[in-house]
Amino acid sequence: MSYVRAEAPPRKAILLAAGFGTRMRPLSHGCPKALMPIWGTPAIDRTIAMLHGWGVREILVNLHDHAARLVRHFLKQPPADIRVSFSYEPEVLGTGGAVRHAAWFIGTEPFWLVNTDIVAELSPAALLREQRRTCALAVLWMDNRYGPRTVTLAKDGAVAAFRSPTPGAPGTVTFCGLQWVAPDIVRWLPPSGFSSIIEAYQSAMSVGRRIAGVVVPRSFWRDIGTPESYREAHRAIREAWRQGRPGSGLYDSAHDRRMRRLRAQGATIRGVSAVAADAAVEPGAHIEDSIVGSKARIGRAAFLKNALVAENTTVRGWATGCAVGAKTVPLESGVRAALDALGWPPEHTTLMPFPARGSDRALTRIEYGRRSAVVVVYGSARRENGRYAGHARFLRRQGVPVPKALCDLPRQRVCVLEDVGPITLLDWMRSKPTQPDIEAMYRQVLDAVRTLHRIPERALTGLALEPRFSPALYRWERELMAEHFLVGHMGVHGAALNAALRDMETVARRLRTASPVLLHRDMQSSNMMLQSGRPVFVDFQGMRLGPAAYDLASLLCDPYAMLDASLQTRLLKHYLDGCSDADSVRALYPWAAVQRLGQALGAYGRLGANPSTARFSAHIPPALRMMNRVLSGMEGLSALKRVIREVKP
Repeated sequence: MSYVRAEAPPRKAILLAAGFGTRMRPLSHGCPKALMPIWGTPAIDRTIAMLHGWGVREILVNLHDHAARLVRHFLKQPPADIRVSFSYEPEVLGTGGAVRHAAWFIGTEPFWLVNTDIVAELSPAALLREQRRTCALAVLWMDNRYGPRTVTLAKDGAVAAFRSPTPGAPGTVTFCGLQWVAPDIVRWLPPSGFSSIIEAYQSAMSVGRRIAGVVVPRSFWRDIGTPESYREAHRAIREAWRQGRPGSGLYDSAHDRRMRRLRAQGATIRGVSAVAADAAVEPGAHIEDSIVGSKARIGRAAFLKNALVAENTTVRGWATGCAVGAKTVPLESGVRAALDALGWPPEHTTLMPFPARGSDRALTRIEYGRRSAVVVVYGSARRENGRYAGHARFLRRQGVPVPKALCDLPRQRVCVLEDVGPITLLDWMRSKPTQPDIEAMYRQVLDAVRTLHRIPERALTGLALEPRFSPALYRWERELMAEHFLVGHMGVHGAALNAALRDMETVARRLRTASPVLLHRDMQSSNMMLQSGRPVFVDFQGMRLGPAAYDLASLLCDPYAMLDASLQTRLLKHYLDGCSDADSVRALYPWAAVQRLGQALGAYGRLGANPSTARFSAHIPPALRMMNRVLSGMEGLSALKRVIREVKP
């Protein structure tokens, strides 16, 4: 068996650009991820420039998705002093399959193998030195600061495991997607089909071949495979440039001159914002911590915050998240049905999908000219989603502030709503308003809540509601808490679990004594929009009859907002001052808070266990603090108090 020693840096490199870029959708529908600009320069061009500095003179780009566009890019802008070849894959072959497919290019020479959804700045010296020292089959660049850190290295630098049982623990590292590879790697690749280079490495390791990992000092690496990490990479590069650290070479200082020119012309540019040189930005536009692509058009009334605007896309109103032209993406059938119903042509419509939610609904903001709306596409799992439009029309007649229902397509499971803007009560709270302003805003919200609660039951005749609060519903909420929080997240079992659940049953019995009113059912700060500074309720499709204290506890004990205890007391008094059943609501309020917070903890535990909604885990610690605050002022419930007090978030 031959062993290659790296006497000189490789002259060849394979760049992996065949992936679908699914994590970058919807941006990657219109532009391959390899061509996503990093401070104005396509990511793949930055990688090629770095490799050229290492002595690479031949590169092979593997292709599948957007193959023609990538080829046109290199025909139009061929890199100087580097020969470019292509390897087209009719079906994606994976990293291992791509290398096998490129055996003709590799020949008998070692090569660099590089992902195109990374941005990097480093010297190859440490990688080459490790290979010369050990004759490793491959030397992988590792990072011990960022990423998932799923790889374990042995003390001598050899890879011990690619899937650590304790990812993120001390001693784990992240594979950065760049590696020196010996040509005889092909011996460990299957003869056909999809395969991973990691599987080949593991096969080689099983017979004693060394796969090394090197953490390179004074290097810069970021994954740019998701919209969030793509935007974060821009921030990190800008910060590196300001501090003179590795990564500063990836910043284009000419960008500062362009931003000064846009400001002088009347645009507002804030935070870390990257605007393509050929983008059109009208005076009056507001761009904050956002990236604007090539030939995009930003109108004078546009307000961009934490936005990624795709190339050739127009934004005239507000935008957060990704904004893409409808003509550049495969339209989901529900969104297409909404556009057809509204008469909005896709070629002149912009789509802005909302982040994944903890439900079977997908929300997309759509913009056509000066008009905008929100499309809700829902599944069949929950009947309540089909009631949104009808509930909206009913509540507006009753004087409750909710969006207009512009279009209802129940057969397609689509509802189109008035666009009431991007600012939730939670967003507003995060802007750090003064305590008097917070109290004044919540008083407005509570006035609207009181309007909802005062709707007489006789007015509900013929309105399809979710089943009212009952022993079965209370049981469902505490079982959610038990399964996904106490057991699934915290590992509470046995007598402690059973005693805590008995206390939760006591809570439910107390709440069943309440006189029922019409409830929102999910009255939290993220379900309250602020339109021109006034509250508008959303996500009210789950309305039902139940205790008024439940809505009040949902709002005032919301872990997202974490209101001060004294403010909670004053706001509760404000609601009760206009309440005909004040004594009962006041007595039941802490019990409702325990019930609601238990339900919330169960929901956070369930959603936090799902990778697409893992961000909800961050809300568990504040929910626990709020639960402890409520329980500390109550008599009894000793078992529940003990469990909540002892669990560690």
